[in-house]
Amino acid sequence: MLLGEWKLEEAMEYKEQKGREEGRKEGREEGKLLEREKMIYALKGVLASEVIAEKFQLSLEYVLAVLSGASVVSEPEVPYNVKKKE
Repeated sequence: MLLGEWKLEEAMEYKEQKGREEGRKEGREEGKLLEREKMIYALKGVLASEVIAEKFQLSLEYVLAVLSGASVVSEPEVPYNVKKKE
């Protein structure tokens, strides 16, 4: 006999609950990305691309991709470090 018994229904409910939690998390992250992209695009004519990248602490390539209207924009996982000219 097994030390801990489980029921298929309980296991399925647990799996469904975890799936919902992951879906909510992914939805929130996607919403944040879309909101950030909208803010970057709104600043298109106001600030230079370099300044936008610096203010949002993003790579210049990412900002340029958003501003160009690329359908797929992938942000590198490396944090953006600003180096000021001396």
